[in-house]
Order: sequence, then structure tokens, then C-alpha cells
Amino acid sequence: FPARTDANGDSPYKNDSINFKLGSTFGNTDLDFQFLGSRGRTDYYNFFLAPVAQDYSNTVSSLIAKINASETWVSKIKVSFFEDEIKQRQSTDFLKTKRYELDWQNDIAIGSANLLTAGIQGYRENALSLSFGSGFDEDIGTLGLYAQDQFESGANQLTAGLRYTDYSSFAGKTTGELSYGYQTSRSTKLIASFATGFRAPSSTDRFGFGGNPDLKPETSKSLELSVRFNPATVHRGRISMYQNEIDNLINYVDPDGFGGPVPGRNENIDKTRTRGIELSYSFNKGPYVVDAGVTYQDPKDLSTGRQLARRAKEKYNITGRYVGSDYSVSTELSYTGKRPDSAFSNIMLGAYTLLNISATKSFSKLINVGIRLENITDEDYQLAEGFNTAGRSIFLDLRYINRR
Repeated sequence: FPARTDANGDSPYKNDSINFKLGSTFGNTDLDFQFLGSRGRTDYYNFFLAPVAQDYSNTVSSLIAKINASETWVSKIKVSFFEDEIKQRQSTDFLKTKRYELDWQNDIAIGSANLLTAGIQGYRENALSLSFGSGFDEDIGTLGLYAQDQFESGANQLTAGLRYTDYSSFAGKTTGELSYGYQTSRSTKLIASFATGFRAPSSTDRFGFGGNPDLKPETSKSLELSVRFNPATVHRGRISMYQNEIDNLINYVDPDGFGGPVPGRNENIDKTRTRGIELSYSFNKGPYVVDAGVTYQDPKDLSTGRQLARRAKEKYNITGRYVGSDYSVSTELSYTGKRPDSAFSNIMLGAYTLLNISATKSFSKLINVGIRLENITDEDYQLAEGFNTAGRSIFLDLRYINRR
């Protein structure tokens, strides 16, 4: 299908991917190696409706060691290497990032009431980019220390955690979380939680499409009150009320639209707030599984009082699954309400409903075959003004899984 609504020709998309995992156990240590790789080509239309294309490749390699040091101490070390690259075919623009990442997590049981989690996480990344004649070669990195304690006594459950992260491009930051749960009865639990957050702009935010090297990091505060119901083994429900406040939210801004003469880019929004309520229900009995959810929220830019771009106020979803001995069938129905396309226009993106159906069949312990039908009703909708989405689609899947 054409990537732009005002274009005539189709915009092909090609993707080849591989995913495999190897693992073994040596004494008290589980060792796993994982690799995920994909490469392909994406065709699209530029500002002037000229057909252009880009090649991309992404790889992730991870080595994971899980050490059962004692009956009360489990240590997990994960070393990963990420490499992502995008090259434009009609220009010399490109973005290439390499990242080395380490995560060392320790879970220590202290008596029967406490579980302490502590560790170190960090990465080092290089971003090499050329965009509209401007070149960048940046090295960034982080090093974080974190600790969390989960305490449980009778009907009371308390979780407290802290994290300090040192950023090469920004000042160090301490974030934390605190939650308390109380089991009022066998079937009902009350939970209150508060957390702070910090997100530094990624290399893609700063140097990719619409990149802005001068972006500020996001900071956030979140509060949630919820009630969980479990009246029977087959029924589960949850009601949650939440508020999220984000300062310097990173958002793509294009005042004159994608086809305008001024290119859009990522910018910080001073203050945003999202208040909402979520309701969820699950039914699980025998081969039958049903999950349903409803979200009502008010995502707002506090500096203008307007609804945040491309964030709907209403969302509904329901999924039904039948899981047999060697096959399964699933149906998904979702609804997303209308939302503004941009903070600089009055264009509203229409609400849409999607229906998907999938099925899988095991022909042996090693071979699984699946089929997935997406957007069965061929719904015509847009996630961004002027850009098409896929219509009715079909996907076939063949998997070989050798577990020993």
C-alpha cells in the first residue's frame, strides 16, 4: 500500500529475521546465548512525494549466566551487544549505533519475609550519524546502581526501591519507587504506589529522523491506586486509577505538517499530565481464556491545556483464546478513540476498530505452524495524518523448536 495518502504507488517493505537461543546447565549455573537479527528495506515517500527507500539492520547478541550460589542467593549476569544501522538509498544520510551493555542482578532471600534485589547496570554506546548535511560522532554511557526490598508479613506487602544512574551526557539522577498492598480479604487486595522516573534522550531521539542534539532528559512522577479482585480461581479483575506527570516529554513536532517546507524534529514539552482509570477482567477455565480491558484517560499538555497529540482518551480491547492439546485459536478486538494529530493543528485522527484472528498447530514436538489474519474488516485508519496503514493482511509462521 502507499505510505502516504496522497501518493499513488505502493511502498514495499522487506524484512528477513533470525532468532535463536542455545542453553545448557553446568552444575549450579545455567548458561544461555541468544541472538536476534533482522535486516530489510523500507520504501516511503519524502516531503515532495518522491519515492525513496532506506536499508536497515538490527542485531542483538546476549550471553546470560544464572548462578544459584546458595538456597537464598541467585545471581544473574547478562552481557549484550547491540548494533543498529539505517542507510538512505537516495542520499548519503545514515545512522549507526553500537552498544555494549552489562546487567548484574542479585536476588537474596532474607528470612521468610524479605527478598532483596540489588545490582549494577550500565552501557556504552557510539552513535555515528549524517543527517541533512550535519554529521555526529558521539559516545555516551551510563552506570547505574539499584536496590529493592520486597517485604511481606500477614496481609501487608511493602516494596521499596532506589536507583542512582550516572549519565555521561547529563548529571547523575536518583529515582525510586514505593508501593504498599493490603489483602483485605481472601479475594480482594488494595495497592497504592508512587514512583519517580528519568529518561535520557536516546541516540535515535538526538541523531535519527527528526533528531535534536539539544534535547533535555524526561523526568516523571507517577501515582497509582488499584483494587484487585479474585473471587474465584477462574475470575480475576482489577480497577486502577493513575496520574503520570512528565516534565520535558520528548515529542515529534512538525508545525507545518510533513509536507511543509520546514522539517519537523523532536522537541521537549514543558509539562504534561495524564490522569486515567483502567478496568481489566480475566476468565480462565479449562481451554477457554478471555481477557478484556477498558481505559479512560485525559492526556494533557499543561502549558497549553490541549490533549496530547496522538494519544486517545478511550481504549477498549477483548481477547478470546481456545487452547487445545496441540492447537490454539485466538480472536482480538480492539477500539481506539479519536485523538489530535498535532499540537499545531485542529486535525483529529478518527477512531478505529481492529479485528485479528490467529491460529497455531503443532505437528510434532519440534514443528509449529501458525497463521494470523490482521485487520479482517479492512478498517481504513491513520496513526498520523497523511500516512496510510496496512489493510487486511495475512501472515504465515513456521517454527522449529528443539528443547532438551
